[in-house]
Amino acid sequence: MKKNDFIIVGILVVLMFGWMKYYPALEKKYFPKPEQPVEQTAPAEDAEVVAPVLSEPVDAVVEKAAEAAAEAVAEVAAVEMPDVPEAFQTLSNETIELTLSSYGGAVVSAVLKDYPERNTD
Repeated sequence: MKKNDFIIVGILVVLMFGWMKYYPALEKKYFPKPEQPVEQTAPAEDAEVVAPVLSEPVDAVVEKAAEAAAEAVAEVAAVEMPDVPEAFQTLSNETIELTLSSYGGAVVSAVLKDYPERNTD
């Protein structure tokens, strides 16, 4: 190493130790921490909802959640399909051909015209 390299390394070491010594003082000056943490309290209406759940055994809470999930699935299954038969619309350009369903606009099939080996209908 040359003499200039030793000088640069020496200056960097001095700066590093100086930073470690003076950084806590700078941190306190420019980034003060709050002296007392702010306590957050739950509203009374939330406490009324949480208290019964905490007093019940875990198994009872799990059973109630399972029953609620089963009811939600039953409601979704009870949705009736429309009486109109499903219609299909075909959209195409020079590279792709899409077939769309009238039930929610779902894509039923997609055919890539330039890649016949990728088409698996």
